[in-house]
Amino acid sequence: MLKFIKKAGLTFYSQIILWIALNAFFYFLMIKNFNDEVSLHKKARLHTIELQFKSIITHFRQHTELLYSTLIEKPPQIDVLARGLLTTDPVIQGRYRRQLQDLLSQPYEQLTLMGLKQLHFHTVQNRSYLRMHRPALYGDDLSGVRHTVVAANRQHRPQFGFEEGRIFNALRFVYPVRYQGRHIGSVEISISARGVMRTMNSLYHGNYRAIFAKDLILQKVFKEEQSNYKPSAISPDFYIEQNRFDQRVQSGYLLSVELTNRIEMALRQLSDARFHQFKPFVIFLKVDDSYYSCTAWPLFSFQDRPIGYILNYEQADDYAQQRQYLIASVLILTVFLFLMTGGLIKLEIDRQNQAAQQLQLIDALSVRDRFLANMSHEIRTPINGVLGLCELLQETQLSETQRDYLYHLQTAGESLQAIIADVLEFSRMRQRGVGLNPVVCRVRDIVVESVDFFQARSMAGPVQYEIDVAESVDEKVFLDPGRLRQVLFNLLGNADKFTTEGCIKVCLRRPDELWPEVQALDCNVKWYTSSPSLVDPHNPAHWLELAVIDTGIGIPPDKLGHIFSEFEQADQSLEISRRGTGLGLSITRAIVAAFCGHIRVESQPGQGSRFCLQFLAPPCTTATDPARQPEEGPREHSGRILVAEDNPLNQMLVRTFLEKAGYTVQVCANGRELVQAWQEAEFICILMDVQMPVMDGYEATREIRRLEQSKAGPPQSPIPIIALSAGVLDDEKRACFEAGMNSFVPKPVKRQELLEVIASQIRWRNTF
Repeated sequence: MLKFIKKAGLTFYSQIILWIALNAFFYFLMIKNFNDEVSLHKKARLHTIELQFKSIITHFRQHTELLYSTLIEKPPQIDVLARGLLTTDPVIQGRYRRQLQDLLSQPYEQLTLMGLKQLHFHTVQNRSYLRMHRPALYGDDLSGVRHTVVAANRQHRPQFGFEEGRIFNALRFVYPVRYQGRHIGSVEISISARGVMRTMNSLYHGNYRAIFAKDLILQKVFKEEQSNYKPSAISPDFYIEQNRFDQRVQSGYLLSVELTNRIEMALRQLSDARFHQFKPFVIFLKVDDSYYSCTAWPLFSFQDRPIGYILNYEQADDYAQQRQYLIASVLILTVFLFLMTGGLIKLEIDRQNQAAQQLQLIDALSVRDRFLANMSHEIRTPINGVLGLCELLQETQLSETQRDYLYHLQTAGESLQAIIADVLEFSRMRQRGVGLNPVVCRVRDIVVESVDFFQARSMAGPVQYEIDVAESVDEKVFLDPGRLRQVLFNLLGNADKFTTEGCIKVCLRRPDELWPEVQALDCNVKWYTSSPSLVDPHNPAHWLELAVIDTGIGIPPDKLGHIFSEFEQADQSLEISRRGTGLGLSITRAIVAAFCGHIRVESQPGQGSRFCLQFLAPPCTTATDPARQPEEGPREHSGRILVAEDNPLNQMLVRTFLEKAGYTVQVCANGRELVQAWQEAEFICILMDVQMPVMDGYEATREIRRLEQSKAGPPQSPIPIIALSAGVLDDEKRACFEAGMNSFVPKPVKRQELLEVIASQIRWRNTF
């Protein structure tokens, strides 16, 4: 940058102004990027709380429907309710009211422990018939205070939504009651705001609270009941229920009571005005040297009147990281600004004295650039020529002369490619080390493929290739097949280069004993498996011994100590066709070391060479095969789970997670198989992949929900369906819930997250 400014021919002061302007532009870019990231974080939090709130309403709707159909719509409850609602005699009506209360008292008490706040029956004239929480109060007209009741009786269909009340605000589900084809009244099932928040904390493990407008509380709630509310610490214009819910005794909370109170006090100073707009928003704030977010989702009544908010507090590590990055960037840029400004001043002072040195430096850089450009051109030219000629010749009928040309062209191309590949691989290893990607594979196949490649190149020449794989070698082991193939190619390439006749042999076996050099290694086996305790680096059965033996020219004894050094060759007097970069064996040694192994070489001039290596390759039956691993610890859960997944690797992964936890698993490859399996057996939960052949997850979910509704016999709780999908966009998640799924787990699947979601869904099903 300094050279650019200097070459521009600007005056000293112009250079300073230009540099300050450039830094101001960079400041602007950094702040804009920070604001964009914050905006993305806010959108993500708002979408999350929206999906969670809608899923809570869906869950309560499903279970209140089940409660209505099993507890109210069945005899003798419906018979007693109908007789009481259809009679006009107050004495007879009172008798049936008491009978209905006796029938429902025990289940009502149990339901209140699960979050149910009110079970209330009404006449067709919208008058109270029986309040289970206050049975002595009945006969009052609800037309002006229960709009959900009025709508249900008028439209003869279920109504639900948040609605203010005389004692508390609640999520209300009102169902019309029919008896022998006649509409006779309605029943209201209410879950208090406290119950809704408690459920959200239990399912989503967060800090959820609900606040309501002060005017709503003072105008709607009975004066004798207003003591159940207190002003919220966030704003004096909002109230919160006083109850045990505030003591954080339920599970799922991530922040302490004291910390939550400090967050709310900080919110009061920052955002009191925003709460009066009743629009969703997110605020980041700093408390106790940490950053937290408050996500506010507005609540509207059944008549679309704003009544309050659902709030969620969580630690904002992502925001804190972005803020720290911005501060660090600004500080670095500021320091850089001063340093560069000082550099400009120094350049101006020393301009005349350093003119000659600058010219020399420019000349030196120009020479270097020209050299690199020429070398690049010289390397690219033969590669392009080789590839071009090979392509042309392959399109013609080859004569003997053309075959000879093609052979030499291919040899030249392969040599150049090998040189470039070695240099690039060596540079990459020097910078980042040897990366490994271990999987279950067959070493025998890797050996055969590598030997076949070189045998095909020899074109039935004087050199023969042999393979000797001992029976003790297991079919499957756990290692990086790409790296092992790279080792074999380097060793076979050297053997092929220096062997003009005779034999090249590859031997593979389990070692009888480990070399002293291997026993002395400090083996880090964590990269082999998630359970490294199953790998025994001291057991020869967990190692492989690979040898590449040739009858080539051999290596002099005084050169054996240098062949693994970088850019070294055993004999510089060899003809040009046998020379290389001197990096192949250095790369091989680095890979073998990453395999926790060691390589040896034995050679005699004129008699050939033997390269032998021992490396850790545990058999998968003892180290990695999930189906054969012993159970780790006690089984945590039980029950049959049905899984729909078409990818074999994902099937194995999910099955392993669930079976280790104690579940019994049945896997289907598409949605149609899953629907058939669900109809034939009992399951406690379904894990549904979204994208599958034949029938996708959306269609399968809709079919299951349809079959549940049409199934004969007593109604049953709907089976929890959990989506497993790599699509994490909001539209994709929304489509899952709209299809009838109950929860969502993104891929790649994390074991603990999956088990927690399954457990919460099963608890939900068992609650109702």
